[in-house]
Amino acid sequence: NPPNTTTYSWRTNIGPTGSTGTGPLGDATTGTGTYVYTEASSGAQGAMTSLISPLVDISGLTNPEMRFAYHMYGATIDTLHIDVNPGTGWQADVFTLIGQQQTSNAAPWRDTLVDLSAFSGVIQVRFRTAKGGGFTGDVSIDDVFFDDPLSCPSPSNLNASSITVNSASLSWSKDPT
Repeated sequence: NPPNTTTYSWRTNIGPTGSTGTGPLGDATTGTGTYVYTEASSGAQGAMTSLISPLVDISGLTNPEMRFAYHMYGATIDTLHIDVNPGTGWQADVFTLIGQQQTSNAAPWRDTLVDLSAFSGVIQVRFRTAKGGGFTGDVSIDDVFFDDPLSCPSPSNLNASSITVNSASLSWSKDPT
């Protein structure tokens, strides 16, 4: 945790966040690792906090994108903004997620991608969010990667139905959600 824990800020965590009704049960990969989140129990409504990446060189990528996992469970979650600085200043809202995205702290993390093909060279990415109207506004981020698109992306929303002893009908979404 940062030295000043009385303000709305990004923090690291292992396991569930300290508040009920918000946050994940653990990290996106194993459930027992470290992730970052905004602690909505502190600070004033509307307070902004930013998490800024180190400089990232995407010049060797053909069609650059950023992939990350998010968990946004809580009734007072505001908006997650993703901004990019290509060295000439921040370009705001390259990607946004508004409000609660999961329905419980046990709901799985969601993987998503941000198209960075409009940028080249060395960039920085900023995860920015505002504190909503209560303590149930923890926004969590994990597993951030910069790369070219996957040739075979992982399916999302995988469902099985009509399950019998030797068959099942499977459905999924081809794009990350």
